[in-house]
Formats: sequence, C-alpha cells, structure tokens
Amino acid sequence: MQMKEASLLKVLSKQKALLAQLVRVLKKERDCLITRDSESLLDCGREKEGLKKKMEALEEERLTIVGNLTLRRCIEQTRDSQKREKWLSYEKDLKVLIREGRALNNANDLLYRQQEALLRMMADFFDPKRSSPYSADGELKRRSRQGKLINGTG
Repeated sequence: MQMKEASLLKVLSKQKALLAQLVRVLKKERDCLITRDSESLLDCGREKEGLKKKMEALEEERLTIVGNLTLRRCIEQTRDSQKREKWLSYEKDLKVLIREGRALNNANDLLYRQQEALLRMMADFFDPKRSSPYSADGELKRRSRQGKLINGTG
C-alpha cells in the first residue's frame, strides 16, 4: 500500500502542475482573444492539446494505481493522518485549479463567440450580395415603399 500511496502522490503532484499550466495557457488565450492576436491564439490551441494529452496519460496512470477510486475515497480510506492532510491539501488545490480553469474556459468561449459574431457581421456588411433598401441612384426601392409606416397603413 505504501508504494501505491507514493505513486498516487506523484501523479497528483503532476496533475496539479499540469492544471496550473493549463490555467496559465487559458489566461494567455483570453489575452490573445482580447487583443485579437491570432498567431499567439494558435499557439495556445497547440499548448492546450499537448496538455490534454499529458493529462489523459496521467489519468490512465492514476487509474492503474487506484482503479476507479476517487481521491475523496482514497482520503477516506487512509488511516495515516499526515497522509490524509497532504491528500486533502492536494484535493483542495486541484478543485481550485479546476474551478479557475472552467471559469476561464467559459469566458474564452464567450470571447470566441463574440469575435465570431463580429466577423460574421462585418462579412455581411461588406457582402456585395447583401440586399439594400435603396436602388443604385439612391431612391427607395419599390418593395421598401410598401411598408406599413410609409404607405400609411400602419
């Protein structure tokens, strides 16, 4: 059991470091979205993919050590109070990092959507196929003149 606990602590330490790194990347991504730095934004995407793969590998390693037991369950099963305190500390730190990462990810998602809507709006504005209520000579097109407010029916 001693070997398993040491291995689990090592995995938890690595997970904590990766989550902290992910939070830094998400902050950088947020800044890139705000400043519209597309080159650095692509770098952030690549970094996130690399971190995702590392986290998946660590999760596999954790599963081989403790099976489907959660960290909470491991803490409950530990009789050693020092180890329990150390694991509780890891649990707390991991939860904080996960919450921060989720909040940043949600904010970044909103920024992405905002950028996408802005780009779509600009593309629609500059699209030559876009219909205008005015003719080439500046007159209101016939179809537009038939509105309720213009023809007095409204």
